[in-house]
Amino acid sequence: MDSTEEVTAATARLKDAGLAAFEENDTSCCYALQDKVWVHGPGKEPWEVYVVKADADTLGKSAGARGEADTCCD
Repeated sequence: MDSTEEVTAATARLKDAGLAAFEENDTSCCYALQDKVWVHGPGKEPWEVYVVKADADTLGKSAGARGEADTCCD
């Protein structure tokens, strides 16, 4: 996405559709500061909608859709 507002709008659409969404704001993942939302697809695969807000000083890992480390940096 191009902005935090677009991620917020996507989050609202997901929740309005009855999907469980896990939000992460100001998270560091892959040397990038991001706002993101996670949701599971029909096959239970995790999908993320995010915006990169800035470079991060550390590698960092996102918590992922269930609060466990995802593979964004692997």
